[in-house]
Amino acid sequence: MNNQATSATSLTQPFKPYTQAGHAAPPLQSNDLKAAINREVHESLPFFLSALGGLFLIYSLTEWQQVGSFVGPVVLTAFVSSIGLFALLLLRQQMRLQVSQANGVALLVGILMGVNVLLRLFVYENIADTAYVVLYLMAVGALILSTRWIVWLLGLTAAVWITAVISSSPELMSSSYYGVLLALTYIAAIMIHAIRRRSFTYAESVRLENERLVTKMRQFNKRLEAEVQERTAELKRTNAELERLDKTRSDFITIASHELRTPLTIINMHNQMLSDTNEVK
Repeated sequence: MNNQATSATSLTQPFKPYTQAGHAAPPLQSNDLKAAINREVHESLPFFLSALGGLFLIYSLTEWQQVGSFVGPVVLTAFVSSIGLFALLLLRQQMRLQVSQANGVALLVGILMGVNVLLRLFVYENIADTAYVVLYLMAVGALILSTRWIVWLLGLTAAVWITAVISSSPELMSSSYYGVLLALTYIAAIMIHAIRRRSFTYAESVRLENERLVTKMRQFNKRLEAEVQERTAELKRTNAELERLDKTRSDFITIASHELRTPLTIINMHNQMLSDTNEVK
């Protein structure tokens, strides 16, 4: 009886989603987070692959016009990168890239971007090309959700940039402005990554918790529906039994009245005959 009252009370209360203010996100398991990141990256791959492939193609054509030759390392690397990105896009559109491979594809895209940006710095030996590195770091911080891979890319980029500065002309080595700018960019990229990852983790936790609550509500509704059907069947059985008893009572009354009618008629006739005789009078 108490369970039925609790169930009825639960049904009368409005369903509150997990996103209500004041609730903290539940802890998200590492496997769930990894799968969610793969799914998120897999869904966003078509946009990023097509956009970056187009940008690298335009970049290679622009460099070709400026250099006047297509065999330069910067032009060839940018053109090959654009072809590789469009090939990955084709594989993604044909559903040949699995969701579990999405993070690997994102890492490959990040490496291609870094190679093009740092190669330009090595070839042209122009410290102003650090601006491309700054843009690259900001893009990596915003696009890549895997902390391990973004740390790996940032560390590799810093090592290659320092190597390019040390191995280049004294002009590059004497300039500290771009070094400070790059350091500030690293801090900004890490903050962007941390904020985006935390927001994504919270959103994924909320989504999983809401799915759990919805599943629990559906299971409760199924149990309640089964209980209602069981009670309805029990009421039908009780009603059928009452109808059977009522029919039995009606049949008994009908039979009893029919069976008693004949002897009562005979008794009534004898009574009438006796009342008509003189002796009785």
